Amino acid sequence: MEEVAPSASADAPHPATNALIAASAAGDLEQVLQLLSSGCPAYAQAEADGRSALMAAAAGGHESTVRALLAAGAPWNAVDRRGHSAGNYALDASQQRVVDLLVDEAVRAELVLGAAERRTLTAKRNAAYLSRGVRYDGERLIDADDDAVMMEWEAPLMETHADRLCAAGGDVLNVGFGMGIVDSAIARRAPRSHTIIEAHPDVYARMEREGWTSRPGVRVLFGRWQEVLPAFEGPCFDAVFYDTYGEHDADMADFHDELPRILRRGGVYSFFNGLCPFNVFFQGVACAVVQLELQALGFTSTFEAMPVHVPDEHDEQWAQIRRKYYFSDTYYLPHCVLDGGNAEKAADDAAEEGDDVPPAVHFANLNPSLMTLLARSLRGGAEDAKDLQRLLADEVMPHMEAAGWRVALAFASLWAAAAEGQPLAAAARDAAAALDANSAALLAHAVQLSLGEAGGAAIDELQLALVPNPLAADDSPVGGDSPADRPTAAAAGSDASGRTFSSAEDFWAAECAGDAAAWYQGSAEFWRREAPTVRGMMGGLDELHAADVAASAAFVGRLRAAAPPLPQGVALDCGAGIGRVCAHVLLDHFDAVELLEPSEAFVHKARESLPAARVLAVHVTGLESFVPPAGRKYACVWVQWVLNYLTDADLVAFFRRCAAALAPSGCIVVKESCSRDQNGFYVDRSDNSITRTAPHFRRCFEAAQLQIVAEETQPHLPREVFPVQMWALRA
Repeated sequence: MEEVAPSASADAPHPATNALIAASAAGDLEQVLQLLSSGCPAYAQAEADGRSALMAAAAGGHESTVRALLAAGAPWNAVDRRGHSAGNYALDASQQRVVDLLVDEAVRAELVLGAAERRTLTAKRNAAYLSRGVRYDGERLIDADDDAVMMEWEAPLMETHADRLCAAGGDVLNVGFGMGIVDSAIARRAPRSHTIIEAHPDVYARMEREGWTSRPGVRVLFGRWQEVLPAFEGPCFDAVFYDTYGEHDADMADFHDELPRILRRGGVYSFFNGLCPFNVFFQGVACAVVQLELQALGFTSTFEAMPVHVPDEHDEQWAQIRRKYYFSDTYYLPHCVLDGGNAEKAADDAAEEGDDVPPAVHFANLNPSLMTLLARSLRGGAEDAKDLQRLLADEVMPHMEAAGWRVALAFASLWAAAAEGQPLAAAARDAAAALDANSAALLAHAVQLSLGEAGGAAIDELQLALVPNPLAADDSPVGGDSPADRPTAAAAGSDASGRTFSSAEDFWAAECAGDAAAWYQGSAEFWRREAPTVRGMMGGLDELHAADVAASAAFVGRLRAAAPPLPQGVALDCGAGIGRVCAHVLLDHFDAVELLEPSEAFVHKARESLPAARVLAVHVTGLESFVPPAGRKYACVWVQWVLNYLTDADLVAFFRRCAAALAPSGCIVVKESCSRDQNGFYVDRSDNSITRTAPHFRRCFEAAQLQIVAEETQPHLPREVFPVQMWALRA
């Protein structure tokens, strides 16, 4: 985990930087969005003190502004010139809701980064450390760069670690001898066996001189753990401690992958917690990331806060030491128990004993075949990937969603990225941003598995063991109704009153009886009451504007980079409203636009803000009655957050008319909110809208004889809103 320091570049800051910071400090979301749209970067920091807009918003507790800045690309880990991040600003101001929001954002980003990108890093620093000498200087072990490897002040911490590790009196492994502090503490507790792995030749030589290599009950193995651990066959330890030096967090993650193989069920794992010791907020994020990564491997982890006395930097212990390596007076001692080694027995024990075993642990371990298939489905080059993805989407994902694992749209987005050869890390990070922590952990685990060895044993039969995801309780759709009150997979759809419908056809027959005029009239009356503002267009969620237009622009960019590329001619903005999408997406990517919008008031507002020379036509009518002008060929027909007002029949007919008006290699782009598959479609009678499921949309696409050429999930949305899916379609 790295901090983003203020730029030392000679480039002048953006002229609107201070205005953006001031607007963020005041929580003026409208002004923040305007400044971001005008080109002021969300990551900009004040030249004098390095303060950013995100820091200012966090200190003020302005959640909506914080969300908008994060969605626009403000890095959560940027620090000012004092080394303080937005999380520190929120902590100092006691803005706990913002702290939680920032931690959630940080953990999601770091979790998927750890699963995908960190595996590509190498521990060059470790190799350098092992090739150079170290020296013992009284109560210190110092490397060749005058950095402290270990110091005597750690002794009370190591005594507590030893208590936890030796509580069962079993077989204990320590990786990294150093000064021998923890190993001496372990030896005093006389476990059944005591194994030490040490890689540095100077440290090993000292161990020989002190008699560790010949001590009864102690086995010393010389070498890097990466070379030593493969020799261990099956679970052989009851406790493992990890305290190496000069290794990257990728090495630690790789070490964690070995633990389920060498640690017995119920065994204890711990490590010296020097994670991000320079910043209390960063350390909290790092601990949460490790906790989730270990959870995916079958561990239940806690971090016990305990006081620690670290000598003042002027103390003689730090004399001639290049830099201090621990700063806090609190140490968070990790205590991690492997309770998922035998998943079925763990589940039975949990049921009998009432243990609170993490749901993601149960799911991954009870369903090893499914996890293997999910991993295989992410390998875009696999011959059976398409068939496997269809199988998972049709037969497995609905059941997972019904149990609260909100990963269907996320996997659809990753499959599309894999098919196009896009880096999986970035796609996974974006997909995870829309998930709860448990679902994000499951997604990260599948990504991690996909980066391992290809192939594997054939799976003839798949049995799905469902473990409920309790975090799904926070995943209610906009409008406030609880998922518990929504229909199960057995119902095709429902409305806000709880009335259910066996099919979409059943609903439309009851609602329209062959005449949809009243349905459309209800929608028109709703929009006549809405203000012609960004907030009005976004249903009160204007803080999501920046995330929305950023993802849309990126989607267009990927379509233009694909083969055949999306042309640059005329784009038709359907349900154009006040021209929000035109102004922030379409006019940046196409030569000209046309607007399709039934509201005269919205059209008037759009004309005021859009350049008249590039607006070729305005069609003041509904999509259900729109017919493209004769001879017009559109490079793109952009349809966003408006199809929910069309009946299925009118939606299909609209698609067919637009498909006939596409230029060569042109696309219809659909961006719509999607109801969860297991809930079915959802009817909101306050505005006469229907939120369809993704499979419902796909059936409509098929009926209109359209092919999906690209598909992505909108990232950076809060869990309380419907997921948003983007599709590119061609005839």
